[in-house]
Amino acid sequence: GFALEPGVFGEFTPVDWLRVRAEIRHGTIGHHGVVGSVGADFIQPFDRWRFSIGPRFNFGDGAFARRYFGVLPIEALLNGRVTAFRPDSFTSAGVLGAVTYTFDERWAVTGYAGYNRIIGSSADSPLVRRPFGSPDQFVFGAKIDYSFTMPALF
Repeated sequence: GFALEPGVFGEFTPVDWLRVRAEIRHGTIGHHGVVGSVGADFIQPFDRWRFSIGPRFNFGDGAFARRYFGVLPIEALLNGRVTAFRPDSFTSAGVLGAVTYTFDERWAVTGYAGYNRIIGSSADSPLVRRPFGSPDQFVFGAKIDYSFTMPALF
């Protein structure tokens, strides 16, 4: 179902070809856990294009893991094909690649694709094993960016 996860992130580019990013979010609708990610990207610009690829590590606390990977005893009883399961955390590791085209100083469009492998206690969930799911997760998407400027505050 739908989840709302407000949070904060930080990005640091120590050199032109490397970007490091971390984010942390707290579920307010859909779950009430803490979830986040850290990653680094190799960046290669080419005219209006920017290519990036790098590793990702995702994490979540027990509340997050139980919401998406847990199976309550009553659910297991009613289903009959899964056993009750209570994970204590969520972790996954993978890679994400993206291609961005910048139209002008305000508009850009990005397409991305990635792979994550669920590891740790959530990987033992009956929902991750076949026939229900897989520890291998693929993500594909696109986004449109609009940048705006604000007048100086001081």
